[in-house]
Amino acid sequence: MFGDVVEKKAVTLSFVKKELSKIKEPNYEQKLTKEYVGKFSNLTWRDTQKLIKEIEAAEIPRLKEKNIVKIIDIMPNTTDELKALIAKETITLSKDNMLKILEILAKFR
Repeated sequence: MFGDVVEKKAVTLSFVKKELSKIKEPNYEQKLTKEYVGKFSNLTWRDTQKLIKEIEAAEIPRLKEKNIVKIIDIMPNTTDELKALIAKETITLSKDNMLKILEILAKFR
């Protein structure tokens, strides 16, 4: 085992990518994870931070950090994709709020 869990927190793929880049000699699992985030993480850590702040500034009711992380990692293009992404969550977004999120995401594509 690697140690005790200090904190559980949702993090974006770009954060994982940044942290893995600090490891000089990654083990097998870290190499696989690095390969995965290299394929699916399209944003830099700096852009991701800006994007998180913009979505939080939109003040969308009941939207939590874990929801924002999921949205940023997937970067949905349509309201249907966004609905599918949050379908299992305990929140519902109005059409206006979904369009607000998609508009913010479009700036970072």
